[in-house]
Amino acid sequence: MIVEQQSKIILGSLKAMLETYAKDKNLKDVFSECSKIFEESTSFELKLKGLDAIIGTNGYGEIEEIIFDLMLVHFLSAFVHSEEYFDSEEWEEIEEKTVERGTELLNVFLYINEANDADAEISIGDFLNEFLLTDMDEFQDEFKIYEPLIENDLEEADIDDLINLKNSLSDDSPIKDILVPMVMFFQTPHLTNMVNQYSNKFNPFELSVLASLLAFTNPK
Repeated sequence: MIVEQQSKIILGSLKAMLETYAKDKNLKDVFSECSKIFEESTSFELKLKGLDAIIGTNGYGEIEEIIFDLMLVHFLSAFVHSEEYFDSEEWEEIEEKTVERGTELLNVFLYINEANDADAEISIGDFLNEFLLTDMDEFQDEFKIYEPLIENDLEEADIDDLINLKNSLSDDSPIKDILVPMVMFFQTPHLTNMVNQYSNKFNPFELSVLASLLAFTNPK
């Protein structure tokens, strides 16, 4: 059974991301094809094959893993699964086959989902401490990934500060490419005109990340 409202929110985020990335590029509009795959009642493996075929041939490769993040969020939250499902062989197989897929934005999308459901205020501190639990010993992998956000006061950092922080990270940092738009989003999660505001500061990848986060948080 599909939870219609949740599906609508995720597809709205997908649409905002694709449209923002494609702006000023001669790219085919693939939203209808991607959304159809998201909503199909089929295995996740078949969804992934279909998505990769579309993205791989239409110029959206740079944001493919974020599209994957959204598809996984849709699969997890827009379809009703029992608690037992996450102990099933099917879910274990999905985890095994997709361990190298996606980005750290998956955590952000899941956090926004929870915050929206609870009508809670979205903040970077809440995300790090209450959702990722980075201050607890058993979550030190997350601490290492998000240490640049934890060790720096970024709630009022300007974009130049964030760019300098991004440039200081190693190329293999899982959050390097998403750091600037992610932090700017957390500073003002309901400022929906930010995409236009930073169009001259962000590259197309960063703009599409920002657009997807804002649309996820502020559904129309």
